[in-house]
Amino acid sequence: MNAPTPKQIRELRVTHRLTQAELARLLYVTRVTVNNWETGRSRMSAGHWELMHRKLSRPFPPSA
Repeated sequence: MNAPTPKQIRELRVTHRLTQAELARLLYVTRVTVNNWETGRSRMSAGHWELMHRKLSRPFPPSA
């Protein structure tokens, strides 16, 4: 799996109605890291892209 573009990262996050902070928690990174990926300041690794897809393909537990 190749590393995604900033647009792909943001579109997938928005499609799943997640904030940058929520996505960061799912991927074990900081919100700043997610922001850097989405603005193109740094590249998301193929491993994080795969993890993002795996995490988002599972149903979320109900909110408390």
